[in-house]
Amino acid sequence: MKKLIWKVGSVIKLKLREDLFTVSQLAGKPFMFFFPIFQNNSDFKDLELEKVKPLFCVPVDGSISKECAIEKMDKGIISISKVEIPEIWISAHLAFLPGQVFKGGRLVKEKWDYIESSDIETIIPDLTIQHKDIINNHEVTNMRNAEDIVERLIEFYETGINRDKFKEDLFKHLF
Repeated sequence: MKKLIWKVGSVIKLKLREDLFTVSQLAGKPFMFFFPIFQNNSDFKDLELEKVKPLFCVPVDGSISKECAIEKMDKGIISISKVEIPEIWISAHLAFLPGQVFKGGRLVKEKWDYIESSDIETIIPDLTIQHKDIINNHEVTNMRNAEDIVERLIEFYETGINRDKFKEDLFKHLF
């Protein structure tokens, strides 16, 4: 797909590898929802996304449209997801250590205005080992590229584990 025209609610077919396809839904720019829907061809039919819990929602960069988006779906959709962009996120702490740019993070509440974030409220200033469940249940605000997304979705497809390697790197000093 050469250029992705961002329209909230649009459903996009993604090619993860030659024999594996999925769909995503555009939320407010630059956020996308990703779903546990996989098949070996790109002929998706009768999608009822409002009945499927998204695996995750993260901000994405333009590499998604260049590297794995095939096309917007105009047919085959019964319903789209009505899930809103989450308000609770992990904001990475900046640390300039040898070989590591980020280390740790804080739990924040952000109201996204679809252009940039605003009204950031810190809920927990420094996430620790005691916050492992919180860390596991919230996404990091950092932008993701196609490679990150494809790798995460393929791993979920193959293992059933929804693992964010960026988050693991961010908190490797805790786990």
